[in-house]
Amino acid sequence: MRSIILLIFLFIVEALIAQDSTFVRSFYQGAIIKVPEGKQWKIERAFISANDGYNIKISQGYFKEIYGPADNLIIPYYCAEMELLSDTSSIIYLLTIKESQD
Repeated sequence: MRSIILLIFLFIVEALIAQDSTFVRSFYQGAIIKVPEGKQWKIERAFISANDGYNIKISQGYFKEIYGPADNLIIPYYCAEMELLSDTSSIIYLLTIKESQD
């Protein structure tokens, strides 16, 4: 009986600790985003899209490793991967951001 209670307790603790703080946001080219106070952001994946049904993965080199609360995340106005899209007038960046406490 004790082992079952311990197992349930460990399962609940793991579920509370292992909360995923990853989210996906879309931004227009040239946007400037302020990182919230007390948070750090890491860009895990970045894609561009012209809303034509598919996304193109872009280089992580356009972004810093980690953005702190005093940093602004600046979305590039141009990247070389845009040349692969037919319509470059309304590019949307899709960023997968991992958020952590500062």
